[in-house]
Amino acid sequence: MAILDYHDLVERIMEKRSLLMLDRAEIAADGRSASGIKCVSMDENFFLGHFPGSPIMPGVLQVTAMAQVGQLLLPRPADKAGWLPWMTGLKRIKFRKLVGPGDLLRVEAKITAEAPDGTLTLTAQTLVNGEVACQGDLMLRLVSPEALRGSPDALQPASCPVAEAAKAAGGQPVDIAGIMQVIPHRFPFLLIDRILFMDLQNPRIVGLKNVTGNESWFAALPVAALPLGLQVEMAAQLCCALALSVPENKGQLGLFMSIDDAKFHCPVVPGDQLIIEGVAVLRSRFGKADAKLYVGDRLVTEASMKFAVAPRGEEPAA
Repeated sequence: MAILDYHDLVERIMEKRSLLMLDRAEIAADGRSASGIKCVSMDENFFLGHFPGSPIMPGVLQVTAMAQVGQLLLPRPADKAGWLPWMTGLKRIKFRKLVGPGDLLRVEAKITAEAPDGTLTLTAQTLVNGEVACQGDLMLRLVSPEALRGSPDALQPASCPVAEAAKAAGGQPVDIAGIMQVIPHRFPFLLIDRILFMDLQNPRIVGLKNVTGNESWFAALPVAALPLGLQVEMAAQLCCALALSVPENKGQLGLFMSIDDAKFHCPVVPGDQLIIEGVAVLRSRFGKADAKLYVGDRLVTEASMKFAVAPRGEEPAA
């Protein structure tokens, strides 16, 4: 098995620098499995915002690393030259161990099923010192670059019924300064812009994220489509704001435990205003949430998640 170095990976994987979560990789001789490594360093820019004083590699970036190993296993038929990987869904993603600076992350993926439309189901995991940090199933297939560009038919998206209902329900919107008083995320990994509505009695929250081409993620992609893992992170951050607004949880950290299910229906592109709705069940230090993400009246992404709330300084060791 030949080793793919960083330059090989830049050529073969859709995401480039700043989003490329592998440093080396190899593909099994039968083409059914692959593995790679990621040297996790404090120099990574995501540690600036996740979290100041408690550097933790975002779980969705571990999922990104697993998907990138999976990309190495996608067949590339001649009639689909130039097509790009698209992750259609996630299943049973469990985050078992925190990853931080100094860790050597091993990433593994193997094909477990193939659909007639070319979608591969892969079982993947990340490990540190032989211990599983993250594991689960993901689905990948190739799509044309045109499909990832979306098809905006107006200067700005139509109004979103979820956002209009949130505004009609009353309540004071929370701006970015207010959000930063509640959750510990900071630039460049603070991924929500405003909270439109929040109900702590019947835990529900609606927020928005403005998607602009100036965001650094787009420089790492051949087509400016918002990375799918980051959409789940946006939903998680919004639900984290809900959980940490409960008086007894204020000042604590929200930690991802799992992505039970996620489906990605269509791309999100610069100029879209992403409306995120989260409905949660909160029990003591644990919770679960169902989130739906809309552009106008279109459902673009949906996810079911579990999370935990931990006092700062008492989160599990990386």
